[in-house]
Amino acid sequence: MASRLEISLTHYSNCERGIRKISLEMLLRVCVALDVPLEMLLTGAVDSVAINSREKEETANAETEWIRDIWLAQKGCSENVRRCMKLICETLANVDKKNR
Repeated sequence: MASRLEISLTHYSNCERGIRKISLEMLLRVCVALDVPLEMLLTGAVDSVAINSREKEETANAETEWIRDIWLAQKGCSENVRRCMKLICETLANVDKKNR
Protein backbone atom coordinates (compact mmCIF):
# COMPACT_ATOMS: atom_id res chain seq x y z
CA MET A 1 0.00 0.00 0.00
CA ALA A 2 2.86 2.37 0.79
CA SER A 3 4.20 2.00 -2.73
CA ARG A 4 0.72 2.59 -4.20
CA LEU A 5 0.54 5.82 -2.18
CA GLU A 6 4.10 6.73 -3.20
CA ILE A 7 5.29 7.13 0.38
CA SER A 8 7.86 5.31 2.47
CA LEU A 9 6.89 2.24 4.45
CA THR A 10 7.86 4.10 7.65
CA HIS A 11 5.58 7.02 6.80
CA TYR A 12 2.72 4.63 5.98
CA SER A 13 3.28 2.67 9.19
CA ASN A 14 3.27 5.86 11.27
CA CYS A 15 -0.02 6.98 9.68
CA GLU A 16 -1.56 3.55 10.17
CA ARG A 17 -0.61 3.48 13.86
CA GLY A 18 -1.81 7.04 14.45
CA ILE A 19 1.67 8.39 15.16
CA ARG A 20 1.44 10.69 12.18
CA LYS A 21 -1.77 12.38 11.04
CA ILE A 22 -2.93 11.83 7.50
CA SER A 23 -3.47 14.82 5.23
CA LEU A 24 -6.52 15.32 3.05
CA GLU A 25 -4.34 14.79 -0.01
CA MET A 26 -3.14 11.46 1.40
CA LEU A 27 -6.71 10.45 2.24
CA LEU A 28 -7.67 11.11 -1.38
CA ARG A 29 -4.72 8.97 -2.52
CA VAL A 30 -5.99 6.15 -0.30
CA CYS A 31 -9.42 6.44 -1.93
CA VAL A 32 -7.86 6.19 -5.39
CA ALA A 33 -5.64 3.26 -4.36
CA LEU A 34 -8.59 1.37 -2.86
CA ASP A 35 -11.01 2.52 -5.57
CA VAL A 36 -13.57 3.69 -3.02
CA PRO A 37 -15.33 7.05 -2.75
CA LEU A 38 -14.20 9.43 -0.01
CA GLU A 39 -17.71 9.39 1.46
CA MET A 40 -17.40 5.66 2.12
CA LEU A 41 -14.21 6.09 4.16
CA LEU A 42 -15.62 9.02 6.10
CA THR A 43 -18.93 7.28 6.80
CA GLY A 44 -17.06 4.24 8.08
CA ALA A 45 -14.95 6.44 10.38
CA VAL A 46 -18.02 8.20 11.77
CA ASP A 47 -19.77 4.87 12.37
CA SER A 48 -16.68 3.53 14.13
CA VAL A 49 -16.45 6.58 16.41
CA ALA A 50 -20.15 6.29 17.28
CA ILE A 51 -19.83 2.58 18.13
CA ASN A 52 -16.73 3.16 20.27
CA SER A 53 -18.45 6.03 22.05
CA ARG A 54 -21.53 3.90 22.82
CA GLU A 55 -19.36 1.02 24.07
CA LYS A 56 -17.40 3.35 26.35
CA GLU A 57 -20.62 4.86 27.70
CA GLU A 58 -22.12 1.41 28.35
CA THR A 59 -18.94 0.29 30.14
CA ALA A 60 -18.88 3.46 32.25
CA ASN A 61 -22.55 3.00 33.16
CA ALA A 62 -21.97 -0.63 34.15
CA GLU A 63 -18.99 0.35 36.30
CA THR A 64 -20.97 3.14 37.95
CA GLU A 65 -23.84 0.74 38.70
CA TRP A 66 -21.41 -1.81 40.10
CA ILE A 67 -19.80 0.76 42.40
CA ARG A 68 -23.23 1.95 43.53
CA ASP A 69 -24.34 -1.65 44.25
CA ILE A 70 -21.22 -2.34 46.32
CA TRP A 71 -21.66 0.93 48.20
CA LEU A 72 -25.32 0.12 48.96
CA ALA A 73 -24.42 -3.44 50.04
CA GLN A 74 -21.83 -2.22 52.55
CA LYS A 75 -24.09 0.49 53.96
CA GLY A 76 -24.95 -0.27 57.56
CA CYS A 77 -22.32 -3.01 57.84
CA SER A 78 -19.69 -3.02 60.54
CA GLU A 79 -16.15 -1.94 59.73
CA ASN A 80 -15.04 -5.56 60.01
CA VAL A 81 -17.58 -6.71 57.38
CA ARG A 82 -16.57 -3.86 55.04
CA ARG A 83 -12.91 -4.93 55.32
CA CYS A 84 -13.92 -8.51 54.50
CA MET A 85 -15.91 -7.33 51.48
CA LYS A 86 -12.91 -5.36 50.25
CA LEU A 87 -10.61 -8.35 50.73
CA ILE A 88 -13.02 -10.62 48.82
CA CYS A 89 -13.21 -8.14 45.91
CA GLU A 90 -9.41 -7.76 45.77
CA THR A 91 -8.91 -11.54 45.88
CA LEU A 92 -11.42 -12.13 43.08
CA ALA A 93 -9.81 -9.40 40.97
CA ASN A 94 -6.36 -10.96 41.42
CA VAL A 95 -7.66 -14.42 40.48
CA ASP A 96 -9.36 -12.94 37.39
CA LYS A 97 -6.16 -11.17 36.32
CA LYS A 98 -4.14 -14.41 36.63
CA ASN A 99 -6.70 -16.35 34.58
CA ARG A 100 -6.63 -13.95 31.61
